[in-house]
Amino acid sequence: MSRSRPVVAALLMLSCSAESQICGRMETLCGTERTSCHDLVMQTKEAFGDQGVTDLKACFSTASTCSEATGCAAGKGLKAAGAAIEGFFKGLVKGLDDKK
Repeated sequence: MSRSRPVVAALLMLSCSAESQICGRMETLCGTERTSCHDLVMQTKEAFGDQGVTDLKACFSTASTCSEATGCAAGKGLKAAGAAIEGFFKGLVKGLDDKK
């Protein structure tokens, strides 16, 4: 057996654990279905990587209401939108500065 398999298995368990904790909290506070929560976690991971999921989990773990948990998710979404808008404007400026 490869030595890397236990490491990969442990990383997968941590990832699943974070998703499970986030979705369990969201389900408890908001009655949200796990499927839509899974999508939220995957989108967070795509935009911010594992650290983003860890940050989201930390925010959700301290949330005491559905509104607060929703705020955690919205905050991550706005952060991603801000990064995209920043990239858009950088490209726009480059395009406008083109001397051709």
